[in-house]
Amino acid sequence: LFRSAASGSPSASVRFAVSSSMTSTRSVDEIVVEIKRVLDLYVGRGLGYQFNQVSSFTINYMGVAMEMEVCRLPGLSMNGVRLNRMGGDAWQYQAICKELLKHINLKEETVASSSCGD
Repeated sequence: LFRSAASGSPSASVRFAVSSSMTSTRSVDEIVVEIKRVLDLYVGRGLGYQFNQVSSFTINYMGVAMEMEVCRLPGLSMNGVRLNRMGGDAWQYQAICKELLKHINLKEETVASSSCGD
């Protein structure tokens, strides 16, 4: 994890595999608001989360502990969402990541909020 001291930006700059479903030209603050919106939809389903700092969340859901962080992509004018399993079953972690990312809107244009109905 690399912090950019020269730019004064509070977001982290990190190297990770880039997926279009995890990248955006939106600002860090806009992405954080969108992540909070989706996580709040899952709170009633047993998800617990804590907003740790400027752009990082600790999440506990279905026996999986994980971290979600909004990071600046090096060399690009984009931000990305980095996910990290801290504990729990790897298959369950993968399923949770897919489910959450499916509902997080990282597109620049304004889209009506969608519910996370099964």
